[in-house]
Order: sequence, then C-alpha cells, then structure tokens
Amino acid sequence: MSTQGCISVIVPVYNVEKFLPRCIESILNQTFSDYEVILVDDGSPDNCPQICDRYAKLDKRVKVIHKTNGGLSDARNAGLEFAKGEMIAFVDSDDVIDSRYLEFLYRAVIENNCDMAVCGFEKFQEIVPLSCERYCEGQICSGYEMLWRIYSNDHTEYIESTVSWNKLYKRKLFKNIRFPKGKIHEDEATAYKLYYRAKKVITIPCRLYFYYQNPAGIMKRKFNISRLDYLEALYDRYCFFEQVEMSELAFWTARLLYIYTVDYASMDEHQVEDYAVFRTRLSSLYKDYRAVLLEQPLYGKQRLRILLSYIRFDFLTKRF
Repeated sequence: MSTQGCISVIVPVYNVEKFLPRCIESILNQTFSDYEVILVDDGSPDNCPQICDRYAKLDKRVKVIHKTNGGLSDARNAGLEFAKGEMIAFVDSDDVIDSRYLEFLYRAVIENNCDMAVCGFEKFQEIVPLSCERYCEGQICSGYEMLWRIYSNDHTEYIESTVSWNKLYKRKLFKNIRFPKGKIHEDEATAYKLYYRAKKVITIPCRLYFYYQNPAGIMKRKFNISRLDYLEALYDRYCFFEQVEMSELAFWTARLLYIYTVDYASMDEHQVEDYAVFRTRLSSLYKDYRAVLLEQPLYGKQRLRILLSYIRFDFLTKRF
C-alpha cells in the first residue's frame, strides 16, 4: 500500500509540556504504518525538549530537531527541510488526531490521484471527543475551484480550508513555498499558493482532527501589533491573484482588506497593546495598499471611509 518514508508528520513544539504527550501518542497510534514523526523543538523553555527526546528513544519513527526559537512558521519550515516523506502532514502540538487520520487521508489522495486531502475537525477544551467515523467518499475539485470556494464572497468553508493542519499534502506542492518567518496568520499567507499549485483536491467529511482551544493561545490574547500580520497576508494574497490574473478573487480579497482595515482603525488605546506602535504600523501598511482599496468599485460611503481613515491614521501617528 505504501513505500518507505511515505508520510512526514511535522509537529512544531513550544511550551506545551502539559499537552505534548497526548499529541504524540495520538500520532504514534495510527492505523497507517509508514510514516515518520518530526518533532521540532523551537527552543521551548519548559520540559518539551526532554519529552521529545524520550519519545525518540522509545520509537524509531520519531525524529527530533532542536533549534533556537523562531516561531511557528520557522519551526514548520525546519520540519519541511528535514522531512523525507513523499507526503506532508502538520499537527499542532496541543492537538490530537484520530487513529485513522493518516490512513483515511492517504487513501483519499491515492485512490483519487489528488495532490491534497482535507478532512473535518472538531474543537475541544477539556475532553478529547470520541470518534467512530467510517471512511466516506469525498468531494473532488481542482485547486482552482477550491480557491473560488474559499476566497470568493461565500466563506462557508474558509477556516477549515485555510489552516495547515487537517490536511495531507503531496510534498511537491511545497517546492519554493515556505511559511513566513516571524509572522502569525502564517496559514493565511500560504494556503492559497498551495491550492493554486494543486491539480486536484479532495475533501472528506470525516472528523479526524481535534483542535484544542487553548485559552492562553496566540489568538486569545489581547489585540497587539502582530495581529496586523493578517493585513499583510491579505495584501500579499491580493497581489498574487492579480499576478495570476484572477481579478475577481483579487477583488474579494480587497474587500476583506477594506473591512479589516476600517475595523482595526476604529480601535482605541484601551483595546490594543502598545497602541502607539500599533497605530504607526497600521498607518504604514495602509499607505502601502490605500491605492488598491480606492481602485475597487466601492460605494461612495465606503470610499469616503477609506479617505477619512487615512486622515485619522496620519493624525494619530503624528500625535503619538
């Protein structure tokens, strides 16, 4: 059914000693047998490095990379460079996967000659959900069609389709594509490039990935300057769609850029950490892509809000 070194499962590890063992155990408990597990210790300050090394001694499928802290994107990139598999899967170190996760995704890719397989997921906070899913035939479409399903006005499958986990990729999709180092919203900055390169993608309805909602996680913290990485990712996506002549998707991306820019501009010093720095960076970003927004077929009130926001950005930046 498979060849040696078929799948590389990449797990970025940082400050999750409480959750790491259950994550690793779920990966080692797969019904699929031909895979390696790459634990990327991203300079974790707790006992995670020792936990990684212990599992490497217990199971030869486990490989460990110890590196200085560079963030989630850098850890994933390190895993990609080290990986030997023909296919790639990402699992976050506080999440859990079903025992049939690799088997079902691999089957979906091979039987349908696809470049990527996507499965369902379920969120949890304390108790890992029980799963008794059977394999179900999925929906197949081209990467181009997936881009339309995700990035047009209908965002019904947006979150599930843009995250890096809950997927199995053929390794070739990552040729010359890496996650942006030092940024959050790294999936947002990468997913569309992978879908554009994929010829066929299959989505299976099975819930095989369990996403832990950590109250202390990145996206739960008070709004800070790093959250503006989302605007950068949107602007880069807009430029990409323009470059590959997908103008309608560029338009919808510009609309999102407008919505979030106006939303962020309305925040005050009580809502944001390091407000002065936040305003300065937001103003700088806005100057870069303001012309893009004004080129869009917006209503008069929307166009006026963009111009007024720019004046407000300029005023507040000078004020602080």
